[in-house]
Amino acid sequence: MHESIRSALLNKVEDIHFGGPTMAPVLDAIRAHGEPGVRESLPLDAPAVSQGGPLEALGEHACLAASQISLESLLWIAVHTLRVGFITPEAVLPVYERIADGWLRGKARLLGRTAPAAQIDSVAEAAATPLVLQRGRIPEGLPPLLWRVVGQQVDPATITPTIAAFGGTYGDELKAACARAIRQFPEQAAIAAEPWPPRVNIDSLAGCAPDTLGHAYYHLIVDNGFDPEVLDPDSVTGFHPGVDGTNRRILQQHELWHLVAGYSTSPLHESAISSFQLAQFGHNYSAIFLATAITQILFSAPIFLDPFLQVTAEAWRHGRATRPMMRIDWEAQWHKSIVAIRTEHGIRPFESIIPDML
Repeated sequence: MHESIRSALLNKVEDIHFGGPTMAPVLDAIRAHGEPGVRESLPLDAPAVSQGGPLEALGEHACLAASQISLESLLWIAVHTLRVGFITPEAVLPVYERIADGWLRGKARLLGRTAPAAQIDSVAEAAATPLVLQRGRIPEGLPPLLWRVVGQQVDPATITPTIAAFGGTYGDELKAACARAIRQFPEQAAIAAEPWPPRVNIDSLAGCAPDTLGHAYYHLIVDNGFDPEVLDPDSVTGFHPGVDGTNRRILQQHELWHLVAGYSTSPLHESAISSFQLAQFGHNYSAIFLATAITQILFSAPIFLDPFLQVTAEAWRHGRATRPMMRIDWEAQWHKSIVAIRTEHGIRPFESIIPDML
């Protein structure tokens, strides 16, 4: 990506008023220096959206991006996801609600279907609007790490530590904002105050009966050479007291959520479950993973952004409709079937209009 595009994009992330109410500075940079694949596959004309607040406009851009090809609308999605990832995490809930609502309405319109019901929280949106409008700054030292990922193919085996390393550039206030964002989600304040879980003893599950969660989890980990902790638990502590325990839990529970919530380990579903996790507890890692992936796909292979954003919207809705899975006592579930666990906790498996082939 040309430096002029990077600069214009980050200027817009830091101040959505930069260059006026449209994406003109970024579009101009793309016209001058953009990749041919982006210029040729996505129209550079700016669509008109209805007047309203910035989040209402974001929803309309998401609707347009889903129902017709619009580079400007896709750029607005990228800008807002980058912003809530790296500047204003406390706005993550209404931003993703607007993206999911707009995208699913637009796709339903395109397919001649009934749009899913909106879940817009006017109180949360009113509180987040000043955060969306205020100027902010990307953490110093972050842009080179971001462009290193956006500008090249990343080994799936290293993407988790690569994205997690972004947090090393955060200042104290951004870390505190990440903690406050988590507490906006159901039951997360209480969960964060609970004792940290012990390390996972995967060998203890080797004898679980075939039709149990323990059996499925053991083989998912062992047969694929996965680490049940994903990352060294000690490496995720020290970020912020309000986030450390939550990081420990989701690293241990991530593969369990795959199994019980119905997400495969394909690249597409790994992306989808990031949105599910974000909807469950506002996890900053998931926010910055999605923002980075959206930006990377937009500028390298825009044809794949449609299915990516579709599962992002569907999984967000799935996560918001599902009870907090971090609340489940997973140690007590090993000898139950996955169907029984879903029934007991009211969890329906993920469904998408996109076949799980990507």
